[in-house]
Amino acid sequence: MQNPRVLVASKSFGHGARPEALDALFHHYSLSPTFSSLEQSAQQLGTFEGMIVGTSKITRELFARAPRLRAVAKYGVGIDNI
Repeated sequence: MQNPRVLVASKSFGHGARPEALDALFHHYSLSPTFSSLEQSAQQLGTFEGMIVGTSKITRELFARAPRLRAVAKYGVGIDNI
């Protein structure tokens, strides 16, 4: 079975952390992260089970493109962009 894919679309998530430590954390929880902006990954949203977002706007249309999506985590304050 393939590890669940997580889109990390927040520019500040993990900022300041050592890349290898952040990678190890995801792999500890059997997650396969992709670090990319929401805009750059918009065509691939159907392949992700999870998403970590910052300030990018997530619309109904983007949710419709992500039928496998099971969780959205907001990194930051507020949820008005979701």
